[in-house]
Amino acid sequence: MKIKLDNGKQQRINKNNWGDRETFNRWRKEWANYANQSLEQNGVNEKITHHSHESLNKEELPSIHEGYQARQMGDQSDRVVINERVKKHNDKVQLLNEYKQEKKSKKLNRFHVLFLQKKRRIFQKQPNH
Repeated sequence: MKIKLDNGKQQRINKNNWGDRETFNRWRKEWANYANQSLEQNGVNEKITHHSHESLNKEELPSIHEGYQARQMGDQSDRVVINERVKKHNDKVQLLNEYKQEKKSKKLNRFHVLFLQKKRRIFQKQPNH
C-alpha cells in the first residue's frame, strides 16, 4: 500500500511482513520440515534443507525455476540457457571435487604405507626380552 506525503512523494507501507527476510527464512525452514516429514513417511532416505548454497559453503550454483513454458521453449528460454550453464559449471565442480578426494585418498594411502614401514623398522630394531 502506498500513501501520498505532503511533499507529493509516495511512501510504501507494508501491511504484512511478507517481504521481510526473517519471515521468508522461517517459511523456508517450515517448508523443509514439512517436506522432510513427507519424504520420511514415504520411505525416502533423503532430506532437504532450507539453507542457501552460500550459507552451506557449496561450490555448486543453484539452478533457477524454469517452469513448463520455458521447458517447451527450450534454448529460446533464458531460464533454460542459464540452467544449462549452471549444470555445466556444477558438473565441472563435481569432477574437481572427485579429483581432489582421489588425490587426498592417495596421499593418505601413501602416508599410511610410509607409517607402517617406519613402524616395522622401529619394532625390528627393538631387542627381544
